[in-house]
Amino acid sequence: ASRAQPPFSVCHKHCSEPMDDLWAARALIASDFDANKAARLGNAYMEWRQQTPGITAPLEAWINYAIVIVPFEDIRGRPVALSRLRAYHSGLPLDLMTNGYRATADGVIAHFALNRQPEASRTNP
Repeated sequence: ASRAQPPFSVCHKHCSEPMDDLWAARALIASDFDANKAARLGNAYMEWRQQTPGITAPLEAWINYAIVIVPFEDIRGRPVALSRLRAYHSGLPLDLMTNGYRATADGVIAHFALNRQPEASRTNP
């Protein structure tokens, strides 16, 4: 059964990465399994998301440079992101790079969040 997805305009303002077991596991790995540091990462992320809700829209320059493109999904429906380093040059402003990578990551996260199944997969490798 197909689930109805909210239109992008709704998701753009209200979707963000869920704070779930997967997020907690990633925070633990990122903090070398220091639970206090992982908790601080979670708190900092929630504060940042309150200031920056929804999906980060890419700047037009990021789209034009096409440094990272997500042209298709693999056979399991996972987005495939290609980083085109030849399109990058050292004169690009840091805020453009930050926005672009954040927009790309937010787009991939939104893809997974909107396509998440209500139960765990029994066939996931």
